[in-house]
Amino acid sequence: MKRYVTFFSAFLCVVTAYDEVCYDGVGCFTNEWPWKSLSRPNGTLPMSVEQINATFWLVNSSGYEHQLVLNDTESVTNSLFNPDWPTKILVHGFSTSANSSLVCRNMTTPLDVVNNYKVNIICVNWAQGANVGFLDLGYQRAVGNTRLVGRLTGQFLLFLQNSLGQTKEQFHLIGHSLGAHICAYGSRYFTLYTETKIARISGLDPAGPLYDYAHRRNIVDVPLIHLHKEDAEYVDNIHTDGDPLIPDFGFGTQKNWGHVAFYPNGGMQQPGCWNNPDEKYPKIIPRFDVCNHDRAIKLYIQSMKNEYSNDCRLTGIMCDNWSDYNNGSCNGNKEIPLGYYSKPEGEHIWNHGKYYLNTTMYKPFCV
Repeated sequence: MKRYVTFFSAFLCVVTAYDEVCYDGVGCFTNEWPWKSLSRPNGTLPMSVEQINATFWLVNSSGYEHQLVLNDTESVTNSLFNPDWPTKILVHGFSTSANSSLVCRNMTTPLDVVNNYKVNIICVNWAQGANVGFLDLGYQRAVGNTRLVGRLTGQFLLFLQNSLGQTKEQFHLIGHSLGAHICAYGSRYFTLYTETKIARISGLDPAGPLYDYAHRRNIVDVPLIHLHKEDAEYVDNIHTDGDPLIPDFGFGTQKNWGHVAFYPNGGMQQPGCWNNPDEKYPKIIPRFDVCNHDRAIKLYIQSMKNEYSNDCRLTGIMCDNWSDYNNGSCNGNKEIPLGYYSKPEGEHIWNHGKYYLNTTMYKPFCV
């Protein structure tokens, strides 16, 4: 069942209106501020559970795929899921799917290897909510859908804890683009009912458009709508496409929304991404591509591969900005590995801040 309700309120002769939509099993969503604002004039609400059809898939590097059904314990016990292992939940972004996104397709093997093949890897497929509108480019609708997918992800975390005995320390969510914000919403839902935080969220070029208010005059940043360092015990982000959407068609952000933020090559344009064959869309207009946006995924994957192949290590230097990094002002500052190993297991979070580094255009990306 769903219902739409429009609310009106008046205060000091200022009238505002917002809508609400409710769905069985997930509850209600409104586009009350900040979900609808000067920077989000449409305040698009999520589609229904049935329309988005988000599914959870247990996968491994051997090609195994098994659908895990929310609140269906048998679907889990009849799979290779092991409640004693850590659980990595991977979430794709806009205009992709679990099958087409690098975050699911290419990350499974390195995650298996670095965890000695003792890890539960779950891909969230919300393709029907991410590919919407004309030519599957209905971004505002997809943004609205992230809230429902996030709530379902949070319910899935509670299911794994309450029915399978998993703990918050075992949960690590990894999201690309809009998927990073889905991870945030899912974690917050878990926290709402447990009053505890999951262990980690890794945001791979978190989406900026409709989330990053910093470039708008007289509009403050609102952590409620985007990934934030309070969403997990440890939040690390990689920013690779932080140019503004207008006029540069950047899909990420330059804002540090985590405990640690990495800015390869300044966090905006990445080496080799001009007319790069990896681009998803033809370059009808400058930078209308996802090469920069997807580079965060490739760097995160490479941070694991470089470790187990004894190759070079991608390392960031703590610095306030790209200019200071380039002129050498930050030489001698704290250095930490980019990506998966940015927080060593079991260690206290000691490495808060912004980290810069240079990379090449080719794997293993080390200069």
